[in-house]
Amino acid sequence: MAATDDQPGAIKATDLLVLPNTPRSGQWSIARADDGYEFKLASTGDHGHCRSVRLLRSAIDPRAVELPAALRRTMRCQLAMWNIDEHASAVAELGAGRSEPRRPADHGLAEAQRAAGRAAWQVLQARFGGAELERPVATVLEQLFDEVEHRGGPAENGADFLCRLTGPLGVRFTIAVQLKMWTGVADDPTPLRQLARAAESTALSGAVVMTTASSASTQFLAAADTLTQRLKVPVRVVCREEFMRLLICSQQFTQQRGGTTCR
Repeated sequence: MAATDDQPGAIKATDLLVLPNTPRSGQWSIARADDGYEFKLASTGDHGHCRSVRLLRSAIDPRAVELPAALRRTMRCQLAMWNIDEHASAVAELGAGRSEPRRPADHGLAEAQRAAGRAAWQVLQARFGGAELERPVATVLEQLFDEVEHRGGPAENGADFLCRLTGPLGVRFTIAVQLKMWTGVADDPTPLRQLARAAESTALSGAVVMTTASSASTQFLAAADTLTQRLKVPVRVVCREEFMRLLICSQQFTQQRGGTTCR
């Protein structure tokens, strides 16, 4: 990164320099500029500016370390020298050997999905409260199932939604969903008792507690396992991260099942 000296973009002592394709093609080296300078044309008749530097790291494989994507992109530049001050902190860490191994691509995708979920949760909190959340959730479920019966309110009989789906062999499945707009940790077993009541009047293939709580307590999950054994059907707990992923991806389920999915 070149700082302004007597000329715009001039290199000054202490500037960090990223040297692409050194010592081998595809590798980088990191150096720090010193005060020494001379002008001496090479045998090619060009490249006469010579600046002394102190080598910090050599033979870095930029594909193997965690770097901002914009830094990797800018190093494709064909100019002899260019300013990358905006990446100063990343280059400093690279030169100091503090860079981490590059994470697999799916880790980066998961990080982006979590960030999208956090942003969507902030909007959801501002726009919907309590029972108001049932309408957007109904919209999501309608993308996933053949038929969604919204039973929220006094007549819910243990389930806010009964979701029905016919499998490829003509077998019909019914899933009861109990929705809770909670914050913090889910620990109140009330929705599990409600799902148990729903199972008394409807033959269920499974049951789901869908909540905006950030997580579920160990006791809550243990109670869900106990209900699974009692009802002899799966009982799942869907907390905020998975809930928001379903909400964001619901439009992708409009394709025929077996086509586009969002995991």
